[in-house]
Amino acid sequence: MLTSYHIRLLIEECREMGWNGLNNGITASIPQLQIDILKPPHDFVGVQGNPAIFINKSTYKLLGHLHKNWVMNQTIALKISFFEQKKIDMIGAIIHEAGHAFNVAAKSQILKQMHISMKSKSCANY
Repeated sequence: MLTSYHIRLLIEECREMGWNGLNNGITASIPQLQIDILKPPHDFVGVQGNPAIFINKSTYKLLGHLHKNWVMNQTIALKISFFEQKKIDMIGAIIHEAGHAFNVAAKSQILKQMHISMKSKSCANY
């Protein structure tokens, strides 16, 4: 079984891979991610029955009021049933959820770069 320690190691490896990028010029700084282990009856994370979920803006808007410790775009919530899966499925799920964190971070960084680029172009026009 994977422990919280192993999950942290997987997430840190994903964060490092984000820094190294996708070999296409896109890199992203995945923030420190929190792990929230949900206990019944407060373990609903959507109708799909997924035992692991990255808390993005939409999920936070829907369920954040029930989970005060969640930080939008920085939390992975795990149901107790997550720990009953095969180890390989647990590893895959953590990497998958960290991938969502990478996508959010990359999108944010690309938008910042575009904003800076547009700002410098408008300043050059003066």
